[in-house]
Amino acid sequence: MKTATITRLSDRALSDNVDRLGAINAEIAALKTRADDIKAKLIDSGRAEIEGKAYRAVISTRDTVRLDSKIVRGFLTPAEIAAASRVSTSTNVTLYDL
Repeated sequence: MKTATITRLSDRALSDNVDRLGAINAEIAALKTRADDIKAKLIDSGRAEIEGKAYRAVISTRDTVRLDSKIVRGFLTPAEIAAASRVSTSTNVTLYDL
């Protein structure tokens, strides 16, 4: 199990890091929009594979199945749901525009 380490930074340094992270996230969002636009054009081409000079794009479709938890609760007892469930822990940092 990974143990957390605490890094002590001044309030000013932490504040600067929040603003830096916000700016980076804005850049990522803009790049993601550009990438999504290009992906849409590739998908709309109807081709399964497209080769550029440095990269190859493979366009594939897959179906995913997800359980509707509300319906599952109608079939399984809480104990059965607990037995079939697994817990994973993650830590997230969420930013909001000021």
